Amino acid sequence: ALPISANYTAWHYLRRCIKDTGVDVRQELQYVEKLALKNPKNYQVWFHRRRLVELLGDATQEKEFTAACIEADSKNYHAWSHRQWAVRTFGLWDGELAYTQDLLRQDPRNNSAWNHRFFVLTASEGKLSESDIESEVEFAFSHIRRAPNNESPWNYVQGVALRGERGLETLRSAVEALAEKFPACRFAQALLGEILSKEDSDESMARAQELFLNLATKTDTIREKYWRFCAHKLGERGKE
Repeated sequence: ALPISANYTAWHYLRRCIKDTGVDVRQELQYVEKLALKNPKNYQVWFHRRRLVELLGDATQEKEFTAACIEADSKNYHAWSHRQWAVRTFGLWDGELAYTQDLLRQDPRNNSAWNHRFFVLTASEGKLSESDIESEVEFAFSHIRRAPNNESPWNYVQGVALRGERGLETLRSAVEALAEKFPACRFAQALLGEILSKEDSDESMARAQELFLNLATKTDTIREKYWRFCAHKLGERGKE
């Protein structure tokens, strides 16, 4: 056992020994699993495990292993990064959307799960179909209604919509309803303002400008200068 788990020189030497002596890699994986659970945010432990999986050429245990680490700490960057590497490298896409759905059902504020869902959705397929986009947009909005002030699903729904032919316009009616239902939600106001600012009508630009000024003076005063700048730019555009 390594008394100092962050000793990268010792880890490197250990890997050379494993490779040259023909040690059972699966047995070594069990040893590393114990170390990772004990030292969940240690770079060397995770790097060593990745190299072992590459040497073995089999990542079938990695989903279960990372799920256990994520259950212990849902924001463990190393566990999520390792899972994404294993999924992408070995094509283990099946079940990943369902996995994130379960996590988000338990906690809609699990920002790491939102990140992973977007990774899976955009990396495992080619261009998203309109039906895929419609389904994911509704999925995101269902969680926004549960926790409207959580930024992650707002970012997620925009990223998904921008992969469709209509872009953010797809979201307009739902965002308008949410902005009315949650008037103190800065994310709803900001997104509605952005959508309206892309339209050519004077009415839409005036509404967007009003939303930006409301953000500056009431809803998001910490970013007052930014929102006043957005409102000013719209006013200048209206004069052209």
